[in-house]
Amino acid sequence: MRFAYGATRIVWLVGPYAIKVPRPRPIRPFVRLIQLLRNKQVGAQLRTYDENRALGALKYLLAGLRANRREFRISQGGLCSKYRLAPVIKQMAWGLIIVQERGLPLDSKTDLSDHPLWLEMVAEAKGEDPARKQFALFGTRPLLVDYANPELSVFDQAAGSR
Repeated sequence: MRFAYGATRIVWLVGPYAIKVPRPRPIRPFVRLIQLLRNKQVGAQLRTYDENRALGALKYLLAGLRANRREFRISQGGLCSKYRLAPVIKQMAWGLIIVQERGLPLDSKTDLSDHPLWLEMVAEAKGEDPARKQFALFGTRPLLVDYANPELSVFDQAAGSR
């Protein structure tokens, strides 16, 4: 069993499965809030989650759960083959836990330029290298395993509201 950590979720890699749960970080939101207050950026940051700052704060605190639910909705929307996504096999506890098949990590030579979402991810990364760790090999095909990012606007209709 191995663990992988993202900004909003923990992934348990167990046998042939990847089990994603929201990352419990009870102190991080408060540390981040202090940083934003110091830089006078609270309102702008919370508005990235919702125009209403109170709802934005709630959505920020629930980001991991929202990411799981978004991936499940996208997966169930029939987009996995079109966009080469690793499907969510199971959702439990209203999205607290989702399960995907486990792929193999990419090596540095795996070409992602023909993946349907790679160019959008490159544009979203604003000149930085997009995270290759969001992909895994399933057989010989690289599939996107982390597609909850609301910046991937191609999924807005399938995922419902941001």
